[in-house]
Amino acid sequence: VPIAIVIKAMGVESDLEIVQLVGSDPEIVDALAISLEEPNKLGLYTQLQCLRYIGGKIRSRVSGGPFAAKSWKKPQAPEDEARDVLANVVLSHVPVINFNFRPK
Repeated sequence: VPIAIVIKAMGVESDLEIVQLVGSDPEIVDALAISLEEPNKLGLYTQLQCLRYIGGKIRSRVSGGPFAAKSWKKPQAPEDEARDVLANVVLSHVPVINFNFRPK
């Protein structure tokens, strides 16, 4: 998943704001430019669209094996699953309260 989609899924929807957060040095902007084009190519403009895209890429646990009853979890909406991964897996040492991803 391109980093621009991850950042937009975390609530930073503006390309200008992404550049301001990451850095506006010409080398950084050039390196980030391709990633910033990806959401537009895929028609992803909002946080919800990016969350659904990421959620579609995540595989939930499926039943099977001797411990299936213990490891199975209720299916979530793709956007909820993406929020959960972004909050608890991506930069997991940075706490997220009420899905406010700004500190990350």
